[in-house]
Amino acid sequence: MGICETFLTSNTEDSFISIKGFELERKDRCETNKIPAGVRFTIPFIKLDETKKLLSKLETSKATGLDEVGPFFIKLSSEALAPSITYLINLSILEGVFPENLKLAKVTPIFKNGIVDCPSEWIRFGNSCYLYENTRKLDWDNTMEYCVSQGGYLAEVTDEAEFQLVNSIITASVFLGCRNYNGKWKWTTSDKELLLNDTLWTPGEPAEGSKCLQIWKGKQFDDIWCEHLKPVLCEKVSEFIFE
Repeated sequence: MGICETFLTSNTEDSFISIKGFELERKDRCETNKIPAGVRFTIPFIKLDETKKLLSKLETSKATGLDEVGPFFIKLSSEALAPSITYLINLSILEGVFPENLKLAKVTPIFKNGIVDCPSEWIRFGNSCYLYENTRKLDWDNTMEYCVSQGGYLAEVTDEAEFQLVNSIITASVFLGCRNYNGKWKWTTSDKELLLNDTLWTPGEPAEGSKCLQIWKGKQFDDIWCEHLKPVLCEKVSEFIFE
């Protein structure tokens, strides 16, 4: 084994200290000898056709990144995205700066075998699964805790289609995953604001000055005290694999 290999594979502090001067000298030589002094190199700019080719080869079964945009949709939109991606890559090469956000990655385990679906007793709608238990009655805090224990969260209803689905599931009023924080209503999982002019509010609501949100069977949102006991409605996000 050569000097470089010996130094780079040595993990013991004692051996490093005992020959510190010698190894530091050799370490410097190991690093500088990778590229001979005076030699310059450049990274060529990427061409638009090359970007399109790379996007067309994306594996659509891979998980999404931090931007929550899956490879299936990137591949599907490659013609529209390729010019911008090409520009960003070439700008990074030109300035010698790699964007910090692109150094991060999100690792999400996904189900790889069989049919992707919701667990037993959960109802699937869009990208979500819903669990309704009308025999279990809890206050808001304990409902949230129970939903988390089931691998989900207290349900969030953010559009008319989801509202109609939830209304078809429940048989009584239930809490939703939204609370009043310092005068603003916010969904606790997505952290999005529920505006007071949202059409899903029952006319005249919120009116009680309460801190939690409920939805009635056949009705829309209204505020309610968090200590009330209500049936449970949980939600969890399902995973999809596109072939």
